[in-house]
Amino acid sequence: MATGVVVVGSTPASAHKAGHVSVKSSLKVRPPLLKRPRVRCHESGAIVVITLRNRSRTALHFEVRLSAGEYQEALPVMLLPRGTDSVEFHGVPDGSYLTEVLNDVGEYVADRRFRVSCNAAPAPADHRRTES
Repeated sequence: MATGVVVVGSTPASAHKAGHVSVKSSLKVRPPLLKRPRVRCHESGAIVVITLRNRSRTALHFEVRLSAGEYQEALPVMLLPRGTDSVEFHGVPDGSYLTEVLNDVGEYVADRRFRVSCNAAPAPADHRRTES
């Protein structure tokens, strides 16, 4: 059985379907935007800050994983609609890392590779001096 609405005085061709339309199904859920990680070096290891931006109009929950060889760590994050939030990983040793983002059902939705290199000696301050 089909249902429809016809306004009085209009032709049947102008009828449109009347039915329940789920608001949730009409929202498009996009994967988060994974920004380039920021690395701050400390004596106890690096602090890696990973920022995600929600491009959807609904709040979403994710798990952010950081891994390299034997090192693996994961943190949860909830992003508000069109919002941005960060997670911090502390004591990260030098190396090449993979960041993976999983949605609330465990599907991989984003990833990014980057390198942590904190053991480099800082350049001497004399290199900034210009001779007049």
